[in-house]
Amino acid sequence: ADPNIWSWIDATPKGVSIHYVSHEIDGGDLIAQKKVNILEQIDTLESSYNLLMDEVINLFQEIYPRYNDWRNMKKPQECVGTKHYSSELADIKENIDYGISVHDFIKAYRNIVRRKRVVFRVDGNDKIGIGHVMRCLSLADALNDEHMDVLFVLSDHTVSDYIRKRGYDSFVLNSAWDNYLSGIEQLLSLLDCWGCDWIITDSYYAQEKYFIKIKEKCKSAIITEEIPEDSTAPVDLLINYNLYMNDVQHNQASGFCCLGSKYALLRKSFSKTYSGNGEYILVLSGGSDPMNVVYKIVKRLVEDKRVTRDILVVSGSLNPNLSKLQELSNNVSIMIDVTDMAFVMSNARVAISAGGSTLYELAACGVPTITYSFVDNQIKNVKAFAANEIMPYAGDFRKDEQNVLRNIIQKYIEYEIGE
Repeated sequence: ADPNIWSWIDATPKGVSIHYVSHEIDGGDLIAQKKVNILEQIDTLESSYNLLMDEVINLFQEIYPRYNDWRNMKKPQECVGTKHYSSELADIKENIDYGISVHDFIKAYRNIVRRKRVVFRVDGNDKIGIGHVMRCLSLADALNDEHMDVLFVLSDHTVSDYIRKRGYDSFVLNSAWDNYLSGIEQLLSLLDCWGCDWIITDSYYAQEKYFIKIKEKCKSAIITEEIPEDSTAPVDLLINYNLYMNDVQHNQASGFCCLGSKYALLRKSFSKTYSGNGEYILVLSGGSDPMNVVYKIVKRLVEDKRVTRDILVVSGSLNPNLSKLQELSNNVSIMIDVTDMAFVMSNARVAISAGGSTLYELAACGVPTITYSFVDNQIKNVKAFAANEIMPYAGDFRKDEQNVLRNIIQKYIEYEIGE
């Protein structure tokens, strides 16, 4: 709806593209694309629209003679575009003057309609993985659907490209990822300049003093594994969606809280129903796998003659052990930075995963799962899944690696023979 208008409001690149049709809105593979230079101070909504129409016709005329080669020309879109509905402009559309400059229109629009602005302060790297980033992206998608503006603020550039491909802008502080007071003054200035309404922090390295400072600028929320009474973060909203919080009663003095698995931050794709074949063993490593746990699991599966199914490893690009995994067996396949995880999970026979948000995704897909842990913040979660007889727990890799591997194999064999 009104693509020319929204490209100015959302500050997205101006241009034209020709692409295949897919099940996603404007999400098909690109055949051709061209950036168009439009002068915000001079061009009007009408003239810029006409210019874009002329350019898309010219682009089609340019590529049509190569119609038979389009399938070889196509390539995936690098990032997700914005999506809007006609109803969003219903209240002001009759008053839009298409003859005024784009600059004047944007100024007038922002005076009439101001979208809520939300900052996510989060990080991901080969030390802490990208689980925090992934769950923030899930929440960002939901906020974007409610017509809120989202900005990610990061300590470094490690995950900035990944966030951009998901359709969001990021601001890099060039600060220490394990000390959130580092770069705090720059962050506070950004919150002021951007007119931030909420900042949502997801990190174990955000100190109490950090939260005190940002609370002076806007409302503040935290995504955490702590129970409200143990948290020292002075925030307006505390989110802990883990299973072990389902029956926790909290003191109202702790502030407003979203507790328990009904608040799990799942991507929209997990609301769909897939009918999978259940052909492979799915092994999930998270974003980085710093302890090389997945390699050890897959190696043990390959070596056990009772395991005959193909093995699919899903990993992030930060994992340094991917090449070693591929060398283990021809039955081992690897997928990196998967975009439709719900589809991949739904087609698994059984999954093997560490504790974390991934367990809620697997549960949503109905995939039988064996869990393990290798950091402290996973233990309460995997034990809660085991206590509720949802997913068996094989143990903590740090305490007895060989016993955990034996347990994983044993629980997998038990599942296959139906015990």
